[in-house]
Amino acid sequence: MFGVAQDIEWALEYESDGLNNRKTLHKNETTSPTVYILQSRPVTTLTDSSEHDDILWTRAYGDEYWADATTPLFYDVMGKMLTDYVNHEGARIMGYKEITDTKLLKLHKSRVYFNTWVLEKAFSYYPKFARSQELLNYFPLEDQHRISQYPSILHKTLLSQILIAIRDPDGMMHKTDKAYRKWAEGFMEKCAEFDATDLNMLSDRELLSLYHDIENSGIKHYQLIRYGMVSHSIATNLMIKNWLIKWLDDEDGSLYAGLISGLDDNKTVEMNIRFSDLAKTLRKDAELLEKINSVDEVNSFSEVEIDELISSNSNFKKDFDLFIADYGHRSNTREILYPRWKEDKAYVVGVVKLLSSSDLDLGKKELESRDNRFKTGKEVSRRIKKEKGGFFKEKIFSIVLNLAQTYLTFRENQRFYLDHLLFRQRLMLLDMGRRLFEKGIIGDVDDVFFLYEKELMSFFDMNPSLKELDENTTLNDTLKLKDYIYERKNEFYRYKSSLPPKFIKNGIEFDDTIMEYDEKAVYGAAASPGTFKGIARVVESIEELSQLEDNEILITSNTDPAWTAVFSKVGGLITETGGILSHGAVISREYRIPAVTAVKGATTIFKTGEELVVDGNEGVVYKKE
Repeated sequence: MFGVAQDIEWALEYESDGLNNRKTLHKNETTSPTVYILQSRPVTTLTDSSEHDDILWTRAYGDEYWADATTPLFYDVMGKMLTDYVNHEGARIMGYKEITDTKLLKLHKSRVYFNTWVLEKAFSYYPKFARSQELLNYFPLEDQHRISQYPSILHKTLLSQILIAIRDPDGMMHKTDKAYRKWAEGFMEKCAEFDATDLNMLSDRELLSLYHDIENSGIKHYQLIRYGMVSHSIATNLMIKNWLIKWLDDEDGSLYAGLISGLDDNKTVEMNIRFSDLAKTLRKDAELLEKINSVDEVNSFSEVEIDELISSNSNFKKDFDLFIADYGHRSNTREILYPRWKEDKAYVVGVVKLLSSSDLDLGKKELESRDNRFKTGKEVSRRIKKEKGGFFKEKIFSIVLNLAQTYLTFRENQRFYLDHLLFRQRLMLLDMGRRLFEKGIIGDVDDVFFLYEKELMSFFDMNPSLKELDENTTLNDTLKLKDYIYERKNEFYRYKSSLPPKFIKNGIEFDDTIMEYDEKAVYGAAASPGTFKGIARVVESIEELSQLEDNEILITSNTDPAWTAVFSKVGGLITETGGILSHGAVISREYRIPAVTAVKGATTIFKTGEELVVDGNEGVVYKKE
């Protein structure tokens, strides 16, 4: 029934005898009681002893930022940056002494889990009104009320802001976005220098030195997102959302959605418009459109085959090449195991093919969103001014709204530049993998991603050289390493398409208590307002997006910015992970698509072809009879 072993609280009710249901049973007499399940939580098997660390780990926080299945190498590459610069260094700067050296992350069944103790201590610096349900959902249900009522340490919060101003001025709310844009400009110059380098011509030591140079250049990214994403974006948007509900009864979030969509300089939206423009060009060329539509598996085409396929239309090919030049560093996932679009142009053609079946103009739609934002802004301003103390309230609201909009755009754009960093790191790590493969140390170039960083770097350390180390590496050492890689690959692919339980402690996995709802209603988080009735389309991988029809309800585990171009086709969105600030939620509001996120088991509860109603106002999905 549940799919995994359960820890169940249950009760029996015997048939009543009049007003007395304590009927005495005589010898050999039997009765059939009714069994009630009061609550149930999944429990899986115990894991190895290394899991027994007495820490409660949550996957839910990772769902907001790091939801993809993760290889050991990427866990180390990005995990150390989040730990060292977002958590530890940030905590030292702000005076959060309790969390300056605590373990932040755990890799479990190919998913990244966060230490709930660190999150709880960080949230204690938030005022109570900012501890929204979206944030509380990172914790087990039994802990949420306690954390929501935890005394606010406002004097320490104020002190932390003073310390930021002294120790790291770029972390101040009015400076972080500007500092990030300045860093991004300089980093793109660094990327241009990198792109002119032939990695094949570098010695092992030169390759390692270049890797560290690019990695160090990216540290500033993490030092700024610790403020822009972790603090500024969450705080300002929760304040705006709270004020709109309190002052203007915006319970369904429609005013909030109107105010934070149609924002300028959103890299994800700009990318989607470019996708739409390519589809528009394709629709105008009936011959090329027919040629591409006649190919069932265009996603499997090689780069040579793609170039040959689109070469008949010089305008389309020119626009396509410009798109790759601007967005070729992007992918369907952060995970560096997977190729980027510059390495997999077939994916881009597949998305354009999908969008060409609709005549929707995303550029025009974006202008409509901006117009709606201006109109909503005027309405909200007018209504707030009518409130008691309205003049003062409107001034404060306007200032905070501007910051909320700035840091929503920041959230999207930081990913654009992170993808630039990860693309260059991927290329260097692949070249390291090639060298190890040629030495027979690993069985395949991509196996490099199933090494931990220390294991990999030990082959490229400044002393000894790879050549010298290879001469001293025994056959037994190589076979042992290949065995480790084999085990890690098996685990990664076993759990790649399934979500493990939300929490783990001392090797025991569990989810939130399962509450009994009406069998026709499934609850999640209200992420984008509106309601939509339509046909479900369950998509478990990026390859299945090609099956999506116009105005279907897209149901998936989680979305990535690279997916969002197809949002123009969908009528509603349901995801298993994410909250109101996830990419799926942000782009759903941008395109005014009703969305419900954090629906546990959505890809198994719902089936393709079912008729559903998505209620993004209340965070409910209804099954239609």
